[in-house]
Amino acid sequence: MLKVIKKQLDNTFSSKEKRLTVLIVLSIELVTITPLCGYLFQCGCDWPWLGLDDNCNFHQLNIKHQCPWCISMLMGILSTGLAIIMGLYVSSLSLVFFVNINKVKEILSRISLGLIAFVLTAMIMAIVAASQQGYPLPNYLN
Repeated sequence: MLKVIKKQLDNTFSSKEKRLTVLIVLSIELVTITPLCGYLFQCGCDWPWLGLDDNCNFHQLNIKHQCPWCISMLMGILSTGLAIIMGLYVSSLSLVFFVNINKVKEILSRISLGLIAFVLTAMIMAIVAASQQGYPLPNYLN
């Protein structure tokens, strides 16, 4: 098992382009995960400079439905962690598409694919978390 993990980590960080991409994607993911939560659940979570989860409905004790990622630490960590890991994994893949393009296009393509994977995984996990906890999803996720 450790050999598999080591091999995957070696592959992930095998080039400067992959290392730079993973760093950029991780930075974007960490800044956007809380406002993404607010968007997916309409719960009040926001950008770091606007209070993060200060306005999340998790803090409103009398509300019927509280944010699924904030109310359940297990589901929150599982959902956000899986979304972040998927974004990093996809951004580090060795795809045939990257063979004959210049380094800038490769990095931008990797970042784009990683962020798409991050958002799609977060959306899927939001649906799973909300359905398990009976949280009403916004119309765009139904």
